[in-house]
Amino acid sequence: MLEAQENVCAVCLSDDPSRNNGNWSIDHDHTTGALRGIVCHHCNIMLGGARDNIDTLRNAVTYLERHKLRVET
Repeated sequence: MLEAQENVCAVCLSDDPSRNNGNWSIDHDHTTGALRGIVCHHCNIMLGGARDNIDTLRNAVTYLERHKLRVET
């Protein structure tokens, strides 16, 4: 499965799970048990913390975009 993902995390695209303080995790749907992909530890915690709720994750993106520091060039 990891090879099919080109040996990177399915979410953050990192090729080094230890960079995010952990190992590879097999991500799965907690309702159906269906396997979704291989993710690094950090992304696994993120998905679990959001309880796989798409609206929560979208709200998080909106929040980050709203509070993003603008760097002027």
